[in-house]
Amino acid sequence: MYYVSLSKNISTDTKGYQHLIDVYDNIMAQGDKDATLVFDRCVHIDANLSAMLGSLLDDLKVKGYNLWLTHPKSDKVRDNLSRNNFFSAFNPDYIAEDTENFIEYKKFSPEDSETFKSYIESQLMQKQRFPAHTKRAGSLIQESIMEIFVNAVCHGECSYVYSCGEYDDTKTPPCLDMTIVDRGHTIPSKVNDFFVRKSLRPVDPCEAIRWALREGTTTKSIPGGLGLPALMEFLKLNQGAMQIVSGYGMVEYRNDRLYDYKLSKSFDGTIVNMEFNFDDDKNYRLASEQVDLSNLL
Repeated sequence: MYYVSLSKNISTDTKGYQHLIDVYDNIMAQGDKDATLVFDRCVHIDANLSAMLGSLLDDLKVKGYNLWLTHPKSDKVRDNLSRNNFFSAFNPDYIAEDTENFIEYKKFSPEDSETFKSYIESQLMQKQRFPAHTKRAGSLIQESIMEIFVNAVCHGECSYVYSCGEYDDTKTPPCLDMTIVDRGHTIPSKVNDFFVRKSLRPVDPCEAIRWALREGTTTKSIPGGLGLPALMEFLKLNQGAMQIVSGYGMVEYRNDRLYDYKLSKSFDGTIVNMEFNFDDDKNYRLASEQVDLSNLL
């Protein structure tokens, strides 16, 4: 039996992403196919990172590993990962309660597009604190998030898409993070394969992610196009943020700017984390629905 411990604090940043990749790599490096994930030292983990952790644990199971999770000593860790249904996915003895502050941990097959669309509506758009919006504006936001699922299935060719989230009122401003993860082909690999076929120079991982974010690279015939301009425009007005992790690269969109970060180890797949500002009293409408240009989506 191989034991691997989670660190004391795991947050939604490069250090947190890298730590979970290291946990996965450490288990993979052992000859022992029996492994236990130890929560004893962990006093904080962002609950939305359950999507990433769950995808890694499932990947290990597919590779023939037998996995166990210890009972967390921290009440906060135990409660959060129970309330978002992460623990119940691996141990049915855990019961979720008081889930308003969480987006339920779930995994979706490629055929579950309608189920995922309903999940976005019920778990995110209908949250009491989600910024007010018209039906048409809400539909546009929902469709843009759906593009993340579509790209994971069509371009990533993944087996499953994982998602969950957490509302955190200790942040300034209070925010809800929703994380969507797949273990398919990475954005950099798909973009650079396309570049090579077009006799173009390959680019580094962050530039590949940036290219995929540009409007005009979103048609399904072009691998990697994420199709997220409406979501990015909403996050700009909402003063929220988005992180995209794929391969060795991470690109963060915040304050209408893109920031590049490099990982020391690759994440084989794609992580999209959306941070929604829940201290936002604007009422969002499409440009065609209003004359006041101050709150355009």
